[in-house]
Amino acid sequence: MKKTTECGMRLFVSSICVLTCFLMNPPFAQKARAQEAGTHNPGATPSLTVPHRTSALLSDESFRYTIGDRLKVTFFEQILSGPTSQQSGSKALSALIERSELTGEYVVQQDGEVFLPLLGPIQASGQTPQSLEQALVAELSNQTNAQVRVSIQLLEREPIYITGRVARPGPVKYVPGMTVLHALALALGPEGANGANAEYWRSIDVARERERALKAQERLKKLLVRVDVLKSERDGSALQPSNELVEIAGRSDSIELLATEQRFRTLERAQRAGKQAALDATLAALRNESTIQREKMLQIEMGMKEKAERVQEIVALRTRGATTDVNFHMARSELNEARQRWHDARASIAQIERRLVEVGQEKALLGVDMTFEREREIKDALKAIEDEQVTRSTIASLLLTLPATSTIGQRSERFTKLILRRGPSGLRHLPSNDESPLEPGDVLQVVPAGAELAGTPKSLNN
Repeated sequence: MKKTTECGMRLFVSSICVLTCFLMNPPFAQKARAQEAGTHNPGATPSLTVPHRTSALLSDESFRYTIGDRLKVTFFEQILSGPTSQQSGSKALSALIERSELTGEYVVQQDGEVFLPLLGPIQASGQTPQSLEQALVAELSNQTNAQVRVSIQLLEREPIYITGRVARPGPVKYVPGMTVLHALALALGPEGANGANAEYWRSIDVARERERALKAQERLKKLLVRVDVLKSERDGSALQPSNELVEIAGRSDSIELLATEQRFRTLERAQRAGKQAALDATLAALRNESTIQREKMLQIEMGMKEKAERVQEIVALRTRGATTDVNFHMARSELNEARQRWHDARASIAQIERRLVEVGQEKALLGVDMTFEREREIKDALKAIEDEQVTRSTIASLLLTLPATSTIGQRSERFTKLILRRGPSGLRHLPSNDESPLEPGDVLQVVPAGAELAGTPKSLNN
């Protein structure tokens, strides 16, 4: 009886827990109601939602895949829990698995097809996203006899290529709904349509080159001034501006620049003179200290001689027994102390002499370095002057090819805009206007009116 009561209590507690979980999680209740509805409707197929693409792409029926599109195609297969004949009146459990051997990135080729493993070539160019998905589902279902789903994602489209008489030729990114006018706006318009674009970019190039020429001239003036000052200092001659400096800066400006550089050079020489004066003072102090140490050593030598004679006298007295050992040891100790002071003075003199040699060498090197650095600076400045002269000559030649004459107000040139479009049958030339739509991979050619495209067969221009 006791065991029966315990079992009943455990069953009651379990029921309470299940009921609590059910009430605390509404999705479970919704799932239960959906399963119950499926039970009342045995013929209904379980719903399966797979995000194929964006709703905007689905609603745009004018969208078509074209040659060069890069697509990511993902294949899914629906797996059921049992045979189809046993699904009526029972819950149908479904799951999706990805077919990795088919999933991948594919490019629409020149013939308008994409080649998929196991499926082979599938026509993609000109297809809408929905029609291409249906074609892929039908092809895979026929081969595998399975329920499949397909998701297609457009990864990349070819750009529009703009060539000819435009300010900025080259590729531009394609956007849906792009027209010839949009592409020309990205390329800053035809180069000579009204002269404004050409004049604008020409003026920018001229201004940039003129700025470079002015900077090169300023650098050249500084280098020439520096060389004139250094040569005057080296040769000991009067400071005069060179002919090249006078030609670039003028007589008065050249004299002013030389005076400024001379003041700067005077400060540099004053700094070096300060270093040299410090070395001279160090040498004088070392020589004075050496003299003092030598005089001190002479005094120590005289005292040491007297103490040596004193020791000899005490030794003689000690031999005759006229003095004690204490006096003898005291005299010997004083002699040893004098000898130690003499050795110390001698070591100090040797150290001072070594320091005198080092400072003298440093002073000599300072003079040599000053001469060497001056010659090296003259050589480097002359090399830099040659480089700046080449730069000025190059810029002057370039400015001759970029005249700053305005073209605004002149007769505007008329242009023809042609579209070169690929297709399964080959290339086609299509006449266009500003409102003509463009497709990915189109080549927009802007040529003067009446001019024939270079290298284009006449059959393509018709």
